[in-house]
Amino acid sequence: MLGLAGLSGFASESEFPGPKEFDKLTVGQTSFYKVKVRNVTPESITIFHSKGITQISLSDLSPDLQKAFHYNPENSAAYLKQQHQRSQEQNQARAERLQTMESKKQAKRNATDLQQMLRSPLELKPTTDLRPRIRELSLVSKNQGLRPSCAVFAVVSALEIQNARLNNRATRLSEEYLVWATRKSLGLDKMAMRASEDGTSFSDAGFALMEVVSALRSYGIPTHKEMPNTFGKGMNAIEPPPKNIVNQARERSKIVAYSIAARDPATSLEYILKILNSHQPVVVGIGWPTWRKLGNDHFLSKQKPRQGYSHAVTLVGYKCESGRLEDIRFIFKNSYGTKWGLAGYGIATYEYLLQNMGSAIYLDSTSI
Repeated sequence: MLGLAGLSGFASESEFPGPKEFDKLTVGQTSFYKVKVRNVTPESITIFHSKGITQISLSDLSPDLQKAFHYNPENSAAYLKQQHQRSQEQNQARAERLQTMESKKQAKRNATDLQQMLRSPLELKPTTDLRPRIRELSLVSKNQGLRPSCAVFAVVSALEIQNARLNNRATRLSEEYLVWATRKSLGLDKMAMRASEDGTSFSDAGFALMEVVSALRSYGIPTHKEMPNTFGKGMNAIEPPPKNIVNQARERSKIVAYSIAARDPATSLEYILKILNSHQPVVVGIGWPTWRKLGNDHFLSKQKPRQGYSHAVTLVGYKCESGRLEDIRFIFKNSYGTKWGLAGYGIATYEYLLQNMGSAIYLDSTSI
């Protein structure tokens, strides 16, 4: 039996073959009276009769009626396959709409939670350190190599930590893909192509944090397994990922990012401390000393940053045994590999960040 929900799209009587009315129509052991045919498809007919509405498969009709209604088993099977595919597409579109609506609602809830957290009084703890959990998940510090892509590595590092926090498992993500996505969103891929054609050279500069975040929102991010890093190549030599990888990354990666921009640097650092207290990372861009002044030293304190140069790192905790702001030592995860600093980590004083911090980004928990 067919419910009313299945009656949309009826054809007019002049649009389908076969008889239009029956005083009596017998199908198997069932007889229908005062029958009017209201729709015919390659697979079935829909009839109004004395007791309601019924859909009948053409394969159940007598041979004469099958011929009258132009029944063909192959056409019927193809029609059913087409209808099934259309139903799946509609269900998928409906699910995506619902997911988008839920993501927007969740983003509003998360923004409200974040605002409440930032408005709460600051409690300085003796120590807040994500490193034990990071080591437990084997999310070691990666090495960006010679590529000027520290912003990508810092953002991906924060995403990996947040994703593990949400799902209680580690998933390594692809810096390679995010480099490609950022270059594409900035139009650098087309610039590199033109440079290749006319013979001139072209080299990439580093990315700003918000440029990386914008690309992340537009293109999502796949796993490292789906698009492994190839550090031996320049950034402009990265091959575009297959379309299915891009589509999958866009569908499953719902990224919410917030710029931590307060009225003054001290308030920004206060906000960062509150986020770190909730055991979540923060990505920051900071002035960075020259190699001559820094070397393999992991402690940022009195060094003078190189003019016009900044470096992105991921803050993962702090220590403050005295309870005074000026004694805070921030812990950051770098992108120079595990041989740099404290197995890939460094320390920065409160004063150093107060004087030299630029942008700061909080990436909300997300499922990859």
